[in-house]
Amino acid sequence: MKLIRNLIVIVVFVITTFSCSEDILDKKPLDKVSSADVWESRGLIEAYLSDVYAQIIPMYSWVSDTEDDWTDDMHTDNRRAVTQETFDKFFDAGWNQYGKIRLCNQAIEGMTATTALGDQEKMELIGEAKMLRGMVYYWLAVRFGGVMKVDKVLTPTDSLKLTRASESEIYDFIIEDLTFAKNNMPDVKKKGRLNKAAAHAFLIRALLQAKRYDKVVAEGNDFIVAKTNYGYKIDPDFAGIFNDYNKGTNSSEVIFMRYGTKTGFPDMMSSPMQWRLPLSTGEGDIKGTIKDFKPNLYGWAMWYPTQDLVDAFLMVDEDGTAKNWWETTYWQKNKNNGKLADQFMYKNRDKRFYSSIIYDGCIYLGDTINIRPPFWAYRKQMDRKLHRAMTGYTIRKGMYNNVIDWSWPPPAVDYHWPLIRLSEVYLNYAEGLIRTNKSADALPYINATRTTHGGLPALASTANILKDYKRERRCELAFEMLRYWDLIRWAETESLSTVPELNVDPTYIDISGDGSKYCILTVNGKFVSGDLDHYNSLESKVYNFGPTFPERVFTKKRFRFPVPQKEILENKNLTQNPGWE
Repeated sequence: MKLIRNLIVIVVFVITTFSCSEDILDKKPLDKVSSADVWESRGLIEAYLSDVYAQIIPMYSWVSDTEDDWTDDMHTDNRRAVTQETFDKFFDAGWNQYGKIRLCNQAIEGMTATTALGDQEKMELIGEAKMLRGMVYYWLAVRFGGVMKVDKVLTPTDSLKLTRASESEIYDFIIEDLTFAKNNMPDVKKKGRLNKAAAHAFLIRALLQAKRYDKVVAEGNDFIVAKTNYGYKIDPDFAGIFNDYNKGTNSSEVIFMRYGTKTGFPDMMSSPMQWRLPLSTGEGDIKGTIKDFKPNLYGWAMWYPTQDLVDAFLMVDEDGTAKNWWETTYWQKNKNNGKLADQFMYKNRDKRFYSSIIYDGCIYLGDTINIRPPFWAYRKQMDRKLHRAMTGYTIRKGMYNNVIDWSWPPPAVDYHWPLIRLSEVYLNYAEGLIRTNKSADALPYINATRTTHGGLPALASTANILKDYKRERRCELAFEMLRYWDLIRWAETESLSTVPELNVDPTYIDISGDGSKYCILTVNGKFVSGDLDHYNSLESKVYNFGPTFPERVFTKKRFRFPVPQKEILENKNLTQNPGWE
């Protein structure tokens, strides 16, 4: 019974802080030590479910590198194999998630048979387990298409050499699980725990990725109109949703989040801030501090926003219309005034820009950031040990504004990250409406985020609705691990043989020391726009002062990743995805 006593201790913790925090995430899986007794105790069932959360939720949140790295929104020196498509059929994009699926199946079967729960409570918790299983299968489906469908706990007598179900069959299974969850989970809102609204929102996400647009419209209408958003509301404080712990964890639009507190979350190095903020002092054999910057930042930034993403954030012109910044009257009148970047290039932008991007001339942690010589983060200081802005920008979204001193040892922090928001539901619904020829009906839902979060004038015309929608989604959901799958979905819907946005090198900006000149280049040094004299004067045109490297490429086979060849060698019933044979 020592096992049961130990689990009870865990349960006490789980009931008081069901937050998917790192202290839970690092536990040994309970299914490896539990027994049938678990399913006869309400508390032990909760402890088991917390472990299932601990295994699955990190698939969707704060890892050092994410699928955002594969998009035109970000550039990095890491994970180039995917963006340059230099990998082969031996590459493993995460095929074997069946340990997590087994955890879910054990929970579903155990709670189905238990006598420790009332009928309603049993259905609620089974719904929770089915949603978690649906999330695992969705994660697999977007990467591989069809995978092995396992809907029960396999026994030693069951064959483990399963075939792949089709992609359509897997989406049917995901939708079945999420529909059950939506119909049976409670409405209660508790930080860090899934509920009915989360299941419904994720169902809409899955239907959208499956390109079942009629059903997206039906479920979106049910969520937004019939269910009146389950009480959630668009939060006007976009910055607060991501960049402030107290505001974000109490936001009116966050349906589900992952979070940790100082008492349970290890330290700053365990948060995304470690990998996205720069190192201000240098370390090891690389010395030198960021000039005129007071806060001490011990970040190891390796992922940087591209100029392509920055250009997506529109500028409000003098006449109140929203335009590309270089097309505005405001820019044309002021571009030769000598104070280029910090005075004119980044003024009057979509408000989300200022909450999402650290740029030249901005104020962060009470100091001005100058991303040009001779100041901090200039690209010539891009030795990997300095971790400074490789593209002329660093990420601000999800970076807190109250970092006072971050040295060694790193301080304990509260941290959160929204995984499902009402804004995404609105945009998913809008896309369904556009794809089913109801573009006029989509306008209010695009404008809900465009005006409230972006501060941009409302769209009044559907003439360029799909283009406007894609830009809006990009700006609203930047760095939320959705864009790569958006680009895949759009290309497939539009019957393209490639993804155009992933077939070109990303761009970066170089600004002269006095701020009077700039040029925009590809990371391999090709001139795109700006001052040609400044471009020709650069000591190096390649963004990291190194040799050129293979350009980005996307061919048809990458619409789905390969089934790892080692899996096929172990299970002859598996088939390979097209192009990877």
